[in-house]
Amino acid sequence: MNGTLNATVTDLTLIEVEVDPDFYTTPVANGECFHIASITAAATPPVLPGAWLCPADTYADGDCNCGCGAPDSDCIDASIDSCDICNDMGSCSATDCPGTVNVTDNAVCTM
Repeated sequence: MNGTLNATVTDLTLIEVEVDPDFYTTPVANGECFHIASITAAATPPVLPGAWLCPADTYADGDCNCGCGAPDSDCIDASIDSCDICNDMGSCSATDCPGTVNVTDNAVCTM
């Protein structure tokens, strides 16, 4: 997200559905409904750390990106075991995890 999100929804009714393995939905006969008269939401993107060396869109994208010069907020901790991707463009590691990423500080590499 490169900007902010400001949204308002009014008169929204959610219906109960069944979801199949392919994520197609089918309304449940006589299922429950949930009505929202009005709701407002606002969101801003996370602040990119100044030391981040990988592409900006890889920070806080749902994957734990390692070796990028700063901790990724997607990582549950600083260990190498948290890493999903270790060889993004800009990463200090050129290979798949664990690569050369430090085992106790996944923001940097051991060289």
